[in-house]
Amino acid sequence: LIKEFGSTYKLKVPGKSFIFIADPSDSRTLLSKDGTKPYIPAFEAFELMRKEMDDLVSRAGFWGQGEDWLEFRKAVQQDLMRPKSALFYINDMSDLMEEVNAKIETCLNVNGEISGLQSIMHEFALEAVGIMFIGTKLGVLKGTEEGKQMITSVGRFFKHALDINATPRAVLKYSTAWKECSADLRTITEICKKNIATAIERHKTDGSLAGTVIEKLIKKC
Repeated sequence: LIKEFGSTYKLKVPGKSFIFIADPSDSRTLLSKDGTKPYIPAFEAFELMRKEMDDLVSRAGFWGQGEDWLEFRKAVQQDLMRPKSALFYINDMSDLMEEVNAKIETCLNVNGEISGLQSIMHEFALEAVGIMFIGTKLGVLKGTEEGKQMITSVGRFFKHALDINATPRAVLKYSTAWKECSADLRTITEICKKNIATAIERHKTDGSLAGTVIEKLIKKC
């Protein structure tokens, strides 16, 4: 498409039009005009999905637009961008890597080869997110029932994300992608909320969240 139409072109799909920019300088100019409260089209469907879960959450959070997006960004950006924030997780992440290595070793065949490495890396990534932002491991690597639910829901959610953004808004809620994503987001949110609540209660007695990103977010929010 770039060869045929140049560095900027429009692509139409049923119900939507997309403008693609391939020149880095044009992208830089566009982002510089974004302002402090940008509207992010890719977040639109997920913002709506999140708001429909008002029995679990009060705001769209990361997927919010405008003022909601800016407020969330201000709450998390400073701590997430500070290098020393990572120091609080060195021991936990080292332990997690030992667990990952042990699982890889048990999965090796007689030739020292492994066929399910990508799945283990997905599990590692999810456990790492749990340690840093939820305050606990999620049991994904160990294959607990909750861990299995989490990895399945997260995988299916991202599998359908592109379909959701490409589906016209008028029929979006009737699509399989929307229904499955909504159910998976609810499962993810319920598990995260339960584990965060457990981590907060544990912190009250042992101070285990002291200095972590999640403790700072709790104070700000």
